[in-house]
Formats: sequence, C-alpha cells, structure tokens
Amino acid sequence: PGKQTTPWTQRLDLGLSYSPAFMDHKLKAGVNVFNVFNQRKPTSYVQGSEDDGPYSVNNDYKLPIGYTTPRYVQFSLSYDY
Repeated sequence: PGKQTTPWTQRLDLGLSYSPAFMDHKLKAGVNVFNVFNQRKPTSYVQGSEDDGPYSVNNDYKLPIGYTTPRYVQFSLSYDY
C-alpha cells in the first residue's frame, strides 16, 4: 500500500490596521482573520496498517488525524513613543 497524500490546501488570510491622525499616527489598531472561509482539510493520515502484530489490522488506517487550523481572529494594539 502506498503512502496517503494530503489534498492541496488553500487559505485566505486578511488583515487590516488603522493609525488615527489625531494620535500623530503613533497608535495602531489591527485585526487579522486567518482562514477566512474556514476550510477544513486533512493534513495527515494514519500510516500504519497493522496495530500490535503482523496479523492485526488497524481499523483507523488511512483515516485523517490532523486538519488545517480553523478560522481565528487576532487583535493587536501598539503605540510608538
């Protein structure tokens, strides 16, 4: 049996920052959104076809065990003095 390969993954990340003029552009507020469309794709699979010995079958063989990171948001605030 060949090694299971993972599908192509595509992810859209967006970021926005704002520096208000009334603070002399020293204050910056930002937001980043990762995996905007919340695509869930497998990134790894169970590779072993045998459990404990040579004649035992692993029922999880070729099942996904890792997935892409779900959508998440990051907020930031910085000040240059």
